Amino acid sequence: MLALEGEAEGLTQRQIAVRLWGPERVEEDYYADGWMHSRVKRRRSRAKAILKQYRDMAVGR
Repeated sequence: MLALEGEAEGLTQRQIAVRLWGPERVEEDYYADGWMHSRVKRRRSRAKAILKQYRDMAVGR
């Protein structure tokens, strides 16, 4: 959920990665087409899907 919260706060993918893995690790391993970038995107997508499922359950869909 940190990735989704970061998105709601207007953070960039890289800033979200810093929250998840720390600044040192991001400095070493973050690339626009790298694994960290992909993981941030995936975590946001999964969090959105979970929230959608929860909302659907809450309204009885």
